[in-house]
Amino acid sequence: MTNKRNGFTLVELLVVIAIIGILIGLLLPAVQAAREAARRMQCTNNLKQFGLAMHNYHDTYKYLPPGNTFFNARNSANPLTGTGLGCEAGGVYHGMMGWPAFILPQIEGASMYSSIDFTKRAYTNYCVHYDGWGHSTANPTCGDEVNKEAGSNAPETFRCPSTPKSVAPIGSQKDYAVNGGAELPERTTTENVGITVASPQNQRGPFTGLFWCNSRCDLASITDGTSHTFMLLELSSVSLTNAMATGFSTNPFIAVGHWSEGYGIFTQHSVMNIPPNCLSYSYTDSRTVHSFHPGGLNACMADGSVHFVNDTCDMAVWMATFTRAAANYAIWLGDDKAGGGPALF
Repeated sequence: MTNKRNGFTLVELLVVIAIIGILIGLLLPAVQAAREAARRMQCTNNLKQFGLAMHNYHDTYKYLPPGNTFFNARNSANPLTGTGLGCEAGGVYHGMMGWPAFILPQIEGASMYSSIDFTKRAYTNYCVHYDGWGHSTANPTCGDEVNKEAGSNAPETFRCPSTPKSVAPIGSQKDYAVNGGAELPERTTTENVGITVASPQNQRGPFTGLFWCNSRCDLASITDGTSHTFMLLELSSVSLTNAMATGFSTNPFIAVGHWSEGYGIFTQHSVMNIPPNCLSYSYTDSRTVHSFHPGGLNACMADGSVHFVNDTCDMAVWMATFTRAAANYAIWLGDDKAGGGPALF
């Protein structure tokens, strides 16, 4: 009489487990890709909202909002000058009010906007430019307490969902920047355009992009064309190289304590040709534009359209897209990229 076999043999069980493991291994990357696609779409939507807000602001005031406000004289007795260390010795000082504060009414943040006292310093409860920049290592906060509520509660729109968790308190940072252009003062001719480190005085601008200290740039000044010029880009609050270690944050919500905070730039410390998501230069991982999207970052153009910029984009065109009048910088951009040249997209 033949005995009936109940259940699986050990070999069959191992085969089934192996097949399930293979299927899971094939499925997980697809799931992760789908999640990243959703995060990137949300990031794109954030930038579209910012672009619309900028245009609404421009329609109201006939110019774009300032990159940040700056209203203290060099080495004056004004308490806004803080300690006088670092950039405060004549360039910028901690607690300047950044561009996000000015577009709050255009992104349904009117109540937060009303709570801000623009005659006082902006507040942040996490600022990394301490010590040499006028802050305390033990207490890396700065600004006036009257602006603490606004400076500590950034709307979700200012956060890219792909950015990993930071050591900074939730609501204290943003993941986007306005187009500051290059780390050099404005050029009105193509003469003497050698790249030099910005001095404390010319860190105030004007710069080659659309935003700088107390800027009032209008769309008519973008002679390259609004579809050829960046308005906003991603600038993750978390440094690429330090993300796995500490979640080092470098982009406070409304406060500006260093001229690079809140600005998208493509130069740093005399280094040119810095691509998106650069990891090859010590400062660029935290100060030049970067994101945690694989392969590139999102950018909003001056016409309000949003595009994805690949890490491997043409560098000359990349630099030209940061300028509102590339013909003024033909020597270091290349004559073929001047005047709006080829587009990145």
